Amino acid sequence: MKVDDVMSKEVHLVEVPGNRHDLLKTFNKHKVSGFPVVRKDSKELVGLVTSKDLFRKSKETQIAMIMNKEPITCKPGTDLKKAVQLMVDNHIHRLIIEKDKMVMGMVTPHDILPMVIKQQVETPVVNLVKRRCVPIYEETPLFLAWRILKISQSYALPVLDKKGFLVGIITDRDFFKAGREGHKVQTESLGVGEDEDTWTWESLKPMMKIYYEVTDMDMPGKPVKEYMRKDPSTVFINTPAFKAAEKMYKNDYRVLPIIDNSENLVNMVSDLDIISTLM
Repeated sequence: MKVDDVMSKEVHLVEVPGNRHDLLKTFNKHKVSGFPVVRKDSKELVGLVTSKDLFRKSKETQIAMIMNKEPITCKPGTDLKKAVQLMVDNHIHRLIIEKDKMVMGMVTPHDILPMVIKQQVETPVVNLVKRRCVPIYEETPLFLAWRILKISQSYALPVLDKKGFLVGIITDRDFFKAGREGHKVQTESLGVGEDEDTWTWESLKPMMKIYYEVTDMDMPGKPVKEYMRKDPSTVFINTPAFKAAEKMYKNDYRVLPIIDNSENLVNMVSDLDIISTLM
C-alpha cells in the first residue's frame, strides 16, 4: 500500500509572507492544529506551522519566523510502511506529501488507523508504548500542569485522585481552550485596527484569548479537575491494537490511558504507538 491511498488531498495551506493575525484567522477558521506553509506567489512548500509553534514562539509576528522551516516530507508513491516509519521515528502527527516542492497531500495517524483495524492487529497495547506517561494529581493548579506538560514534552496527562485512581485526562487542546476568567485581550496588541470587520474580530476573540493565555503562561490557578475530561475512555493492558485503533478513530483520540484489571493506571498508548504496528 502507498501513502497516496490514505493521504488527505484537500489540504488547507498558509501563505507567506503573512503575519500572526493571518495565522490566527486560519487556525480559527479550519479548527485544525497544523498547516503546510507555501509561498504566496509560487505555492512552493517552505514549511509547516502548528499550534505548538504559535505558542512556543510567542514574540514572533511573521509566519516565516514562527513556522518549522524543515518539515518532514515524503513523495507520492512512498510505501505506507516507510511513511509510518518517518512519523514514528520523528514523533510527528503531520507528514506532508510533496512533489517538486508542491503540496500533494498530508497524512496524519488518524488517516492510518483504519489500516490497523483492517489488518486486525492483535498486539497488546501495553507492548506498543514507547514513552512513559506523566500522571498528575487532580488538585494540581492548571498553570503548573501546563508547565509539566511542556517539560515532559507530552500532549496529554492522565489525572489521578488522592487514592491514585484515574479520574480524568487533560490534553494540550484542553489547555488551549482553558483561558483565564475575566482576562481581556487588547486588540491593538494583535494589530487589529478599527477598520477590521466586526464579524472577523468576533470570530477571532476565542483564538486570540487562547493565544495570550498560553504563551504568557497566564493560566488559571484553579485545579486541573475543573478542566480535565472526566471518566476518560481506557483500554486494558491486553487490549489488541486494532481495538484501541477503533476507539481512537471513532472518537478522534490521540491517546488512551491503559489500566490493569484493578483499574490502576499503567501507562498511555498514543496513535503513533498504534500505527507503529504497520512498520
